[in-house]
Amino acid sequence: LASGLACAEPVVLVSGDDYAPYADSKLPEGGMTTDLVKNAFAAVKTEVKIEWRPWARGLDETRHGMFAGTFPYLKTPEREKDFLYSDVVVKIQDRAFIKAGNNKFDFNNIPSLAGSTLCLPLGWAASPKLIDMVKSEQIKTSRPKDISTCVKMVHAGRADYFVTDEAQGTAALKTGGVPAGSVVMAE
Repeated sequence: LASGLACAEPVVLVSGDDYAPYADSKLPEGGMTTDLVKNAFAAVKTEVKIEWRPWARGLDETRHGMFAGTFPYLKTPEREKDFLYSDVVVKIQDRAFIKAGNNKFDFNNIPSLAGSTLCLPLGWAASPKLIDMVKSEQIKTSRPKDISTCVKMVHAGRADYFVTDEAQGTAALKTGGVPAGSVVMAE
């Protein structure tokens, strides 16, 4: 690809919806990372085609060679066994989102989260700070299809919190279908 020669066939990549502002077929240009990916391939004169799948399915289909690559995914040791990663495109800081008025968790003291339930959409990896407790099942997980469902689950009390970056979490709150202010970003 780096040779600059045009490919006869486009490079076919896959991403997923409901990850605003980064990736979503309904966003302008498919979101900011989708736009960045398209521009990176255009810079080396390579046509790219983006397809959209649920996150877990897109990752699995890429693992099985149905796509040349996928994005944007958090780098984990498990995923590094199957995929090569680019340099970091966007550096994010994880934030927890909880039901308004819920003060029983101290997100600055990760061990205090033992016994809680994290909403973690299918295809997503747990925050690096939580991964050990998730693997040991000290933190339970609920695995819905997307982040909007996590907003609803936290609002309904079926999960204690979800974790993502501030921009994506704020976007999910706006489209999550719950009353404004009922789910908030934790301190």
